[in-house]
Amino acid sequence: MATLLTQYLVLPQAPDGILHGTLTVGSFMLMASDAGGMRAPLTVGDNVSLSLHLDNEAEINTLFAQLGAGGTVLDPLADMFWGGRFGALTDRFGIRWLFNYQRCAGE
Repeated sequence: MATLLTQYLVLPQAPDGILHGTLTVGSFMLMASDAGGMRAPLTVGDNVSLSLHLDNEAEINTLFAQLGAGGTVLDPLADMFWGGRFGALTDRFGIRWLFNYQRCAGE
């Protein structure tokens, strides 16, 4: 199984940060983005958002509920203009999570 780490963009103003990056292992992709620095002071827990791109509606609903238990919902799961289902939360440890399920055409 191949593993691929891709760093999409590093800003000259923040050479130790990564604006967007992905870690892909097989069919699993974890996408991350640094925050803080130029926009806001660094706060451990919200300096990185983890983005999960899921395969179906049952999976997004289950993981959103499990990771959200004891946390704070920032954006409830909802159908979005791009044809996906999206939501965001901060888990009980203070880590931000973004969830997306991209429906196929006709779903």
